[in-house]
Amino acid sequence: MKKIFVSGLVCIIIFLIIISITGSSTNIVITKAAHLDENRAFISDIYEETSALDGIWSEPIHDNEYIGVTFEQELSNKNDITIYPRIISGNPRIEVYEKNGEEIIAEFTSLNDNKYNKVFLTNLQRSQDTFDLKILDGSVEFDLIIDPQTTVEIGTWTDTVGTFDWTPTAETWTGFPFDNEASPSSYFTQNADDIHVQVNEDGHYLVLYTTRGTTDYDNRLAWEGRVSVNDAGVDGTYSSGYSRMTEDADWVLSGGGILSVSAGDNISVEINYRGTNGDQIATSVADDSSFQIIKLGDDWDYARYTKSSDQALSMTSGVISWVNLTWDGTKLEEDTGYTLEADDYTITLAEGGHYLVITGASAYENVRASFETKTFIDNVELPVARSYAYVRASGGV
Repeated sequence: MKKIFVSGLVCIIIFLIIISITGSSTNIVITKAAHLDENRAFISDIYEETSALDGIWSEPIHDNEYIGVTFEQELSNKNDITIYPRIISGNPRIEVYEKNGEEIIAEFTSLNDNKYNKVFLTNLQRSQDTFDLKILDGSVEFDLIIDPQTTVEIGTWTDTVGTFDWTPTAETWTGFPFDNEASPSSYFTQNADDIHVQVNEDGHYLVLYTTRGTTDYDNRLAWEGRVSVNDAGVDGTYSSGYSRMTEDADWVLSGGGILSVSAGDNISVEINYRGTNGDQIATSVADDSSFQIIKLGDDWDYARYTKSSDQALSMTSGVISWVNLTWDGTKLEEDTGYTLEADDYTITLAEGGHYLVITGASAYENVRASFETKTFIDNVELPVARSYAYVRASGGV
């Protein structure tokens, strides 16, 4: 098991998202599925019920009974089997065997009801296309059995003109427009205002943004960016930048996050500044801003944690002091495969693989200060996984 935790310098209002992104590159569908008794004798054909996710369920498969399933091509130990089950009774688990085999090659140790459940065939010694799935400790119905495709759809928008002039007011968020749809996708529809992008399907989306602008004000300004859904800012997607020049002052804001949204929701990037110098005049810089939305796989495993209260941390001037950021048990989402431990800052992973980890922390301080975060696996810091921000204000930034 691997353990992930995040440390920071005087940070509060924390957000952490993890997704497992290991999967097949193409759908491998089943061609046969049979309900078998405890001796693996044929009971009935359930192929039609389990070949597509259509709300048509198989008959109940009871304790110690099997499903014999054949895929359209052989699977190797790089593949997985994904099921969409409905629990009828008990706390079922499922063992995976080779056809007529006695040695367990994989196991669904617990099931998420009415959700995708996945197990990798890591212990499979030779490629084959037929497997026996043994149900234990309960009864289950099935709507789908598959080795699924990891679907990734990408939409990208850029600001090619750089003539967006506006007069932002301190503490007021303004939508940032992107005039060019660089990579269209049927999953997304950009609104006429060039600011909002509508998603056309429920699911998880990775949103990334970079905005660059310039202002003619020759004093200190703290700039902020964030992702919004239906014009409401999303925790964990904020970014910040600080500018101080005697003439034109450029700023760049980069950030993002993983969102769980519904079809018809509108995603946008907003910017803001904090300061006491009155309204400012700002202009976007051509070809230096982009906005990207990536549709993530429905069969991936997700964990999303946040905080319900601030984490008050002490800071001594001139002293570097790393503190573990805690999540106070607030779980927005936690699929099988992740466990937030009792210390509230360690997340244990149930299996190896490739993982995308995104953290966001908002800090509040009323003096000059530098803030950093870093991420660890098993007490070893991950390379190139730090973030940094500088604040300077007398009223709290």
